[in-house]
Amino acid sequence: LSVSNKPFERVFSNNFDQHKYLYDKMSDRQNPLDSGKYAIEDNSTGGLYFFIIGECHNLKPTLRLAKKYNTFYSKILKDPDYICFSNAHSWRKPEYSGYISFTEHCIAHMISSASQKEDLTYLYKNLNLMDIMEKTGYKTLWISNIGQYSHATPSLKFWYNMSDYTMVNFKDSFNGKYADKGMQIDSEIPRVIKELYRTNKIDHKRSFMFIKLAGLHGGEIIPPEEIKNKYPGLSKNDQGLIYYGQNLEQIMSVLTSFPETKAIIYSSDHSDNADEKKPVTMYIYLSPGLQRENPGLKQSLKDIASNRFMTTGIYNLFLKIMNIKIKP
Repeated sequence: LSVSNKPFERVFSNNFDQHKYLYDKMSDRQNPLDSGKYAIEDNSTGGLYFFIIGECHNLKPTLRLAKKYNTFYSKILKDPDYICFSNAHSWRKPEYSGYISFTEHCIAHMISSASQKEDLTYLYKNLNLMDIMEKTGYKTLWISNIGQYSHATPSLKFWYNMSDYTMVNFKDSFNGKYADKGMQIDSEIPRVIKELYRTNKIDHKRSFMFIKLAGLHGGEIIPPEEIKNKYPGLSKNDQGLIYYGQNLEQIMSVLTSFPETKAIIYSSDHSDNADEKKPVTMYIYLSPGLQRENPGLKQSLKDIASNRFMTTGIYNLFLKIMNIKIKP
């Protein structure tokens, strides 16, 4: 392909060079916790932890529908085991950063200690949750429903490769059942998780699972016919939001049914237009057992839930929730 647009050429060249550097470095990357530069203080008590990463999930329309319809979000607003963040925002991907997509950029900064959004090499240099879970004896698992975007999220392969178990689903996964149904592929996740739990792929004693949903990605908002028939006056986006909430409710129902589940964080990767202005949907579930173990945890999270919160802080939130400290 011959491209005459100079800015596009520059972006392509930057991405290629930085990713080539990363692939070379990541092939023999050692866990930074082995370097002797850090001390790890692990007071975690085991159990199951989950990080669900949404897609293009804005808070304001979610709240609007919650007030009018009995959506999942309206239920968790009243549930004492949930803390809903009312002012959470994601970083906008900086121009010429080396990241190809907003999703790639946002996930990299949510699950690592990276503090500079311009530098893709932070994936190699900085600690991430997989590094920490490895050293604290947690099995790590990834489920991702965005396999068809692998060309735009190449750095996610690094996280997959560092994990103990990975399942990446494409449009033609599940016998092609969702090839033309977009976001409906997320409805398979509850069944998949139950099977992983039943077969002990999820270590019941110590596991950390990442779940990346297809969610509300623009061209893939295809709610099923029953949603369209039940809410004929709503826009396609609002119908998709309601259906997405139903999928999230089913996923959360499965995860919270496991007696070993300690905590779950849900956050969208970014807003629908991937800027820092629109707040994204984010909430935290704390099991009653974890609340008893750590009586002050819930209140400390509630104290910051209405503050402006950048999703880059989720890395530190998990360490706080799991009672793990990393010190120089």
